[in-house]
Amino acid sequence: MSYAIDLGIDCGASEQIADAMLKHFDGFRILLPEDGEVDCIAVGKAQKLNHWFVGVFPHGMGYGVPDCRPELVEPRNYEAIKLALYRHLSRVSGYRRAWFGQEAFDFFTSPAPEELAIVDIRELIYAADCFPLIPEGTQSVPFSPGYMRVTQTLQIKKHTL
Repeated sequence: MSYAIDLGIDCGASEQIADAMLKHFDGFRILLPEDGEVDCIAVGKAQKLNHWFVGVFPHGMGYGVPDCRPELVEPRNYEAIKLALYRHLSRVSGYRRAWFGQEAFDFFTSPAPEELAIVDIRELIYAADCFPLIPEGTQSVPFSPGYMRVTQTLQIKKHTL
């Protein structure tokens, strides 16, 4: 089984926001101190249920993906890549939610029913005005103006964000 590790971005009903996200992440490069550069590929603009989604894929990050670089999923690199992507994301607004993780783009665009029941939404970034009511037991901290980052969840039975 192969899977990518990526940043999924829910742009809501605005194709213009999706285009802006694609442009913002186009050519984004991350420098890892010990393992060199990682180019990010911003692709996957998709529409589903009148919402637009963008995927940002660190090239070679995952298992069984083209040009797989196993060192990218090591904890130090995983965290460095996530932080770099989130730092870059914090410079823009207009999106509804974003999440970095295993098949994050696919989770937003086509989740399987069993994924909805067991997903751990820690590290999910969400627009506070779009999601004023978060699941019970969820704790969040400010991420950037108008956005929150989930830091803790209880056992979630049903995904609501």
